[in-house]
Amino acid sequence: MAVPRYLEILKDEGVLAWNKFREESGESNPDLSGAKLEYLDLRRANFRRVNSRRAAGTRRSRATTSAIYLFLLLGAGGHARVLIEAIRLSGAAEIVAAVDANPATHGTKILGVPVAGGDELLPSLAANGATHFVVAVGSVTRNPIRAKLFSLGVNANLLPLSTRHPAAVCSPSAKLAGGAQLLAGCIVSTQAEIGANAIINSGAIVEHDCIIGPHSHIASGACLAGGVIVGEEVLIGARAVIKQNVRIGRGATIGAGAVVLRDVAPGSVVAGVPAESIKK
Repeated sequence: MAVPRYLEILKDEGVLAWNKFREESGESNPDLSGAKLEYLDLRRANFRRVNSRRAAGTRRSRATTSAIYLFLLLGAGGHARVLIEAIRLSGAAEIVAAVDANPATHGTKILGVPVAGGDELLPSLAANGATHFVVAVGSVTRNPIRAKLFSLGVNANLLPLSTRHPAAVCSPSAKLAGGAQLLAGCIVSTQAEIGANAIINSGAIVEHDCIIGPHSHIASGACLAGGVIVGEEVLIGARAVIKQNVRIGRGATIGAGAVVLRDVAPGSVVAGVPAESIKK
């Protein structure tokens, strides 16, 4: 087949030139399904482009790693914008595109990142060189969609990319699983463990020896004292405070500003000072 111009640019000049061409030409949502791998080697194109920028004297963030990944955002809303800025500031990855289940977002851009289409594009994008993904959907209540999107990315043979804003503080003895997200101003202390796809949002504090389960969200300004154990798919609301050594069961929701002094059963919703159950 004839090689589309945007694929030639991608191969020869890299992802940034490719995105610029799509913007100028109106190719905002190209069909990648028939593209051959030799014309869509995103990793090779990306490394060439990144290396040329470094050679020209581009300053790297201290958080930049030696490997530069090409990844996809799964989601195109407010949380996606937060992650785009965090990852750009960290300098650790190149954002290829976003995918979103909402057709109204297709063909648009979020902070300059093209929304390529729906989740069905994941296998094609992975087969053609994208290497990693980030779940870019937040939660204001218990939200199992984050776990579902995580599974979609893994099943498309993509690797979960952990995100660490340069203004996040993380102990060298803490453990971060794949896809964990540490946002601006958060603190993750000594020997804490952050599960896969968990969010530690802006200004949240996770003290020593805490364990945060996969797909959970510690919202902005929440404070977990030492030894707190949080199950999977838990939401701890903004400014909530959890006493030391408390256990939060799977799927529980802690209301904003709550003060939790005792264990919370799986699936419960608690709120208030001190926190009391309002739903089970």
